[in-house]
Amino acid sequence: MEANADPLSVVTIPVPMAIDPEGAAVTVTHDAPNGLPLGISTIMWTATDTSGNNVTFGQTVNVVDTTPPVLWVPPNKEVSAHWLWGTACSVDIGEAMAEDIFNPIVINNPWDESACYLRGTYTVLWTATDRNGNRAFATQNVKVK
Repeated sequence: MEANADPLSVVTIPVPMAIDPEGAAVTVTHDAPNGLPLGISTIMWTATDTSGNNVTFGQTVNVVDTTPPVLWVPPNKEVSAHWLWGTACSVDIGEAMAEDIFNPIVINNPWDESACYLRGTYTVLWTATDRNGNRAFATQNVKVK
């Protein structure tokens, strides 16, 4: 099952069917909490008929995070180079934002805001990574004219 919250995911667990061979009503219960952590959990199910006869069995549920963060990058940018040196220095390209239930970290590569850049177009690769290793990528172009 896909994680939907941190630290515990609320999952809907289908109730198994239980039938009493004598036709008595059967009640099915389980010991699962409202939320499950990432990883493998075992849920114990008990089916009990109206006579008090019961059977218990275990079900393994694996909660995983395979969803990459959602990443928004700043718009492409054009800056003017200094007329004398032909470079643009200390260019602020903006901030990217990412959203994910597992607090993503956003980096850009190889942009260095303290560096000077010659005329041309540079592609900045933004990466958002959540703590489970899921990644999202987007690019932004910076043109020095």
